[in-house]
Amino acid sequence: MSMPISDPAGRCGAALALAAALVSACAPPPGGIEMRSVARGRALVMAAGRAIAIIPPEGYCILPDSARTGDAGAVVLIGACPGDAAADRPPALITALVSAEPLFRPGAPIEEELDRLEAFLSEETGRALIGRAGDPGPAPAVLETHREDDALILLVEDSGTPALPVASPRFWRAFLEIDGRMVSLTVNSLSRDRGEERAGLALMRALIAALRAGNRPPALRGAA
Repeated sequence: MSMPISDPAGRCGAALALAAALVSACAPPPGGIEMRSVARGRALVMAAGRAIAIIPPEGYCILPDSARTGDAGAVVLIGACPGDAAADRPPALITALVSAEPLFRPGAPIEEELDRLEAFLSEETGRALIGRAGDPGPAPAVLETHREDDALILLVEDSGTPALPVASPRFWRAFLEIDGRMVSLTVNSLSRDRGEERAGLALMRALIAALRAGNRPPALRGAA
């Protein structure tokens, strides 16, 4: 079953604005965005000349019809794979966005760049970029932050109208860089049970691990 993507142009625009705010002194990389291939187990994006694989965690599959590209990035949706095996998976919809822009300044220490990112996202301007795209309401609140595997993970609460009526107002966002390109991840719980929040964090961690593993050589050999 295909599911509607929530304002991919808005999400890409927010990602581009975030990247521009963090690396404003750097020239944008040449080239654009191309979705090379989309399958249940992997989507391959060419982002300004860099091959980036989007890999779902175990038990989850990419929804091929959800793939979208724009000037700022490429987006896919990920949900629980069909079948009995999905019964024990947290009810969630994942958004993965790959930008043509870097997240960090080239050569800067990762911890220093994560400090800058976390500080920016604690400001109202930054928080406005991590809410639901296109919602004119107040900036969302950041309830928790975690740093793992060179990624910043946030628990966000947004009082705006969710794209899916069953979605929780709280969701997990993560920002990381893969081969010099920004990757933004969102785990939306499809349950309003607060007990699902920890399951969402575990799912985000599994997603980041899958992305890291799927983008190490030789995993992408010959992709370009």
